[in-house]
Amino acid sequence: MNGRSVFVELPLGGDVTCKFINHTSSPTRTQGFWQTHTAYTTSIFTTNLGGAMLIGDGGLHKGPIDTAGKIFGAFYSSISKKAGGGNRSAIDKARMQLLQQLVAAKLNCAAFGCDATAMAMIAAADAAYAGNSTSAILSAVSVVDAFNNSGDTIIIGNAGNATPKTSQDLANKIFWDAP
Repeated sequence: MNGRSVFVELPLGGDVTCKFINHTSSPTRTQGFWQTHTAYTTSIFTTNLGGAMLIGDGGLHKGPIDTAGKIFGAFYSSISKKAGGGNRSAIDKARMQLLQQLVAAKLNCAAFGCDATAMAMIAAADAAYAGNSTSAILSAVSVVDAFNNSGDTIIIGNAGNATPKTSQDLANKIFWDAP
């Protein structure tokens, strides 16, 4: 075997059965991609998600996220400081980190589809976001970040140019003062 070829020597009249397994993960894009590709992100949000997203579950969730400004605000809001002034608590800093990864993961699923494992990971991260454990939230950040980076090298077609200034101008940061 030399990467893409397999050589099998068969006796006269011998049979061989071949099974191919594609271990390539689905495409994903990083948080940085989603925050800077304004038109593509907005299109996926409005078309594939119907212009609505919730972060968290049960009684605690921030939402609905129902505008592109709130999507970009999630990405561009400071983790440590509120847009309206003041510092965030330790748990809210953790929530802001998870928020950014969850928004990216939900956009990834909307754009490229997600299997049951990815959906369960997102549900667990939503539960952590809604919980009261800073360590559980930070653990979820790591897991969701790994997912968002898992298929970043797979080509997705024309996503357009990065327009970070446009995304920043749209960002509704005040909405995220209470994550």
